[in-house]
Formats: sequence, C-alpha cells, structure tokens
Amino acid sequence: MLLRALGDEIRHQRLKAALSQEALAASAQLDRTTVARIELARVHCSVSVFVAISEALGTEASKLLQGALMRYRKELRASTRRASE
Repeated sequence: MLLRALGDEIRHQRLKAALSQEALAASAQLDRTTVARIELARVHCSVSVFVAISEALGTEASKLLQGALMRYRKELRASTRRASE
C-alpha cells in the first residue's frame, strides 16, 4: 500500500507540474518505463532514484515522501473502516 501511495504521489506531482512521463524521465535521467513502473507500484525505487525524481519535479524529497505518507495513512484508515463494517 505504501509503494502504491508513493507512485500516486509522484504521478500527482508530475501532472501538477504539467510533465509527461517522458519529460520527467528525461529530467531525472531515467527510462520512461521506469517512471511508469514506479507510478504503478510495479517496482521499488532506490533512494537515489527517488531523489532524482523529486529534483526533476522541483520539490524536496521530504515533501514528496510526506505527501505519499499522507496518502498511505488515508488509505489505511479507509481500509480499516471497510474491514470493520
């Protein structure tokens, strides 16, 4: 769930910055498919890749992680509520 939240936050920030996956990948010196796989939570990314993505998005890595953690906690609360119903 956390990996998915991280991918969702990266996608959210990419779209907010009006960047395509190709543009983000080029700026972060990654392959477009790597960006796509990270956004879809298909792969784990290293800290260096995470930092490269955050820099390409023009944001601090800590802010990107904070956004992902907020998404994760929100989803965790929602799934806990669904399970208790």
